[in-house]
Amino acid sequence: MSGIVACYRRTGEPIESTLLERLCERQRHRGPDGDGRWCDGHVGLGQQLLETTPESRYAALPTVDGDLALTADVRLDNRDELIATLELAGDPSRMPDGRLLLEAYREWGADCPSRLLGAFAFVVWDRDRGQLYCARDHVGVKPLYYYADEAWVVIASELPTLFELPALESVPDRRWIGNYLAGQLTDERATGYQRGGRLPPAHTLTVTETGSTRRRYWSVEDIDPLPPVSDDRYRRRFRDLFEDAVADRLRHQQRVGSLLSGGIDSSSIASVATQLRTDRNEPALPTFSAIFEDVPSCDEREFVEAVTAAGRFEPHYVRGDGFGPLADIDTVLEGFGRPFYPSLFMLVPRLYARASTAGVRAVLHGYGGDQVMGSDVRGYFRGLARRGNLLTLGRELRSYRRRYPWLSWTDVIWRDVLTSLVPEPLRRVYHARYDADRYLEQTIASIDQSFARRIDLDERLERARVRRPPDSQRALRQRALTRGEPTFNLELNDAAAAAVGVEPRYPYFDKRIVEFALALPPGETVVDGLDRTIVRDGLAGILPRAIRERDDKTEFSRNVVYGATRYDREYIDRTLFRDRPSIAPYVDLAGLEDAFENLRTGRASAGDARNLSMATTLERWHRDESS
Repeated sequence: MSGIVACYRRTGEPIESTLLERLCERQRHRGPDGDGRWCDGHVGLGQQLLETTPESRYAALPTVDGDLALTADVRLDNRDELIATLELAGDPSRMPDGRLLLEAYREWGADCPSRLLGAFAFVVWDRDRGQLYCARDHVGVKPLYYYADEAWVVIASELPTLFELPALESVPDRRWIGNYLAGQLTDERATGYQRGGRLPPAHTLTVTETGSTRRRYWSVEDIDPLPPVSDDRYRRRFRDLFEDAVADRLRHQQRVGSLLSGGIDSSSIASVATQLRTDRNEPALPTFSAIFEDVPSCDEREFVEAVTAAGRFEPHYVRGDGFGPLADIDTVLEGFGRPFYPSLFMLVPRLYARASTAGVRAVLHGYGGDQVMGSDVRGYFRGLARRGNLLTLGRELRSYRRRYPWLSWTDVIWRDVLTSLVPEPLRRVYHARYDADRYLEQTIASIDQSFARRIDLDERLERARVRRPPDSQRALRQRALTRGEPTFNLELNDAAAAAVGVEPRYPYFDKRIVEFALALPPGETVVDGLDRTIVRDGLAGILPRAIRERDDKTEFSRNVVYGATRYDREYIDRTLFRDRPSIAPYVDLAGLEDAFENLRTGRASAGDARNLSMATTLERWHRDESS
């Protein structure tokens, strides 16, 4: 992991050294192992280094060679291929990824990102072309924020760094605030501020004195389907790709560890990782798990221990019920620079911190399994119905019903299958008659309805509700990967991890795994109403039986309510209710007061806790930015 900074003065005037120093200082926590700056008149680059690969100790900060200068946050997984193709001389073990990246740009120019495999965000100053060239990896593991006007261009790894530029004011974006309260953060460019942006995943940005051009270099919609082969061949292919993806992320300078929840995604990663390390005669793999002694319904130790008992592990535990959803908001906001969803993210900062204290620099993370290999089983049913595969649909529905007997049979058939067949114009008529004026009641937090209408949030929610849902596993995965949620969460994880000096790595977001999943034919990941079958069967013999046969997910909402009630109540009261909050124009204060009364009297629901934690986070951010 690194922190990167670039500053470009389009007017041709020289960059002040104090400005570049201020930008780099704002991200100093990202570079405990070194930092450097480079300036050439009206262009300046900065880089902070966290050594996480064996070659990173040889990195130049930044990398400069002739007419090219580069700053990069990068981990390349196809190093051997690049070194051979580019015919690079020298000892590969002393060749940092930044050097490979610079040579790849020199050889292929703007086509360089499509030749890369790994996680990267980088900026190249190309003096001969008179341009800044920027790129972000295929799924957005590495963040890249930027601001551009007629005089200045500033680029950074963290959003708050941009606002060290005196000309840029941090004015909150009301439309973004409404989307946040509605749970609709789908715009991969928006930041929460009126000015400043994010480079979306799989995009490049080229900046010159007179303009800028953004270009997509890879798309989930361009993946060709795989040819039909046997189920066993698909499973073997998944296993080979997955082992490669995990192996590439085990490359490390110090220690590498793994988050382990007991779910199939983190368990599959940890199980494969420890087998690979055992084959190499490497030490036990450190794992980091949350336990819940006070909220036993959330405790997954049974599944965590099924994994750790099957291999060479060094288990570490964090009490997930020892703090509330708001425990780490100040630290996270400091690096992330905008509100997030504390009830969904409360465990992760503590797990990263525990990894850091254990001497771990790189942490394997199961995020991405849902988006890439998971299946909305009911979406699969919709696809079967639309294609007229009624025999298969009937068999899968019966298996699904046996597996989840508490579900209403009529609800599954009617709501999840048949209604999806209704053409969109008829869906619009139905919703106009029966759901009119109800869309704002379905936001995930209390929102002032007049504010929501002023920013057209009601109309956007209506369009989303009326739109026909995806009816194939391929379409579901495409939507899951492009609707904005993964980008937001990857950036959030990056900020939280950087604060404690660790780098998160995501095997399921490996480009090879993503393309394989998108290319699979229907039915390869759902069998007998059970999803992820290709993972369960492909990793037979590695993944413990208790995990392979698991068909549920733990619901952590009880711990959210417990933590908010026991640990956060005073903080919420002080932030939202002692004085009129700055977010009063955006939220339904009466609804928040009702939720807080429920929290105070021990009657809070998960929705109450989520509502209050979101409003408190929003107020904590908005008050600082508006002052």
